[in-house]
Amino acid sequence: ALLCVAPVKGEPCDQCPSCKNILENGSSINFTEVDAATNSGKADIQKIVEETEYASFDGGKKIYLLDEAHRLSVQALDALLKPMEDTVPGTNGDKRLVCIFCTTEPEKMRATIISRSIPFKIETVSVEAIAARLETICIAEGFAYEQSALPLIAQMADSHIRDALKILEGAASMGKVGEAETRKYLQMETNTDIVDLLVAMGSDLDKMLALAENLVQQIAPATLYARLADASLAAYKMSLGLGKPPVHWGKDDIDRL
Repeated sequence: ALLCVAPVKGEPCDQCPSCKNILENGSSINFTEVDAATNSGKADIQKIVEETEYASFDGGKKIYLLDEAHRLSVQALDALLKPMEDTVPGTNGDKRLVCIFCTTEPEKMRATIISRSIPFKIETVSVEAIAARLETICIAEGFAYEQSALPLIAQMADSHIRDALKILEGAASMGKVGEAETRKYLQMETNTDIVDLLVAMGSDLDKMLALAENLVQQIAPATLYARLADASLAAYKMSLGLGKPPVHWGKDDIDRL
């Protein structure tokens, strides 16, 4: 849409040379994606700035999408400020350079960049929408699946599509995308032991240490820590009457906390 010669109410026309090239080839010579995590220095950005000194092939703007934008150095961001504000001579404020800053940590972005940007927040995808997408993939790939496993996968992925697809693939590799296979793939059979550990914290130190030693043989310490926190938070929410526990925690186990 930004590269379209004749956009219609902000949407691409799909008819101009730029639109046709993108539709046919899936790319444009005027659009570049940059991994800011590995190209975060001033020299990397200076190359982009230098390229904007030359007109694009069709005389229009150039677009750079900077992924992991919060990783850009202060010097790199400073180098972008002036070209971001420059306009094309003879136009009504049209930008020569358009930067799309993608980040999951906007609080780490410099205020000078944010003040010159139009913020867009990508909303979290619902569990229902992810489950529906997973079902479409199961059908397309010929995976045997259980309906009840799909929202479980979506919830365990914390509404991240890529993580949900990884879990789906892992469960499928076990023969079927079923609830039992998903729980086994995610090592959810340890949930009762995790709750036992939390309960023992307040009364039985020896039992707590034994359970912890057993659990770290089955799951990574960082994962165990995250699941201990998850179980504690679920129990706290239930104690306040804030709904039911997540599907990956059994109500009986959470009630014990």
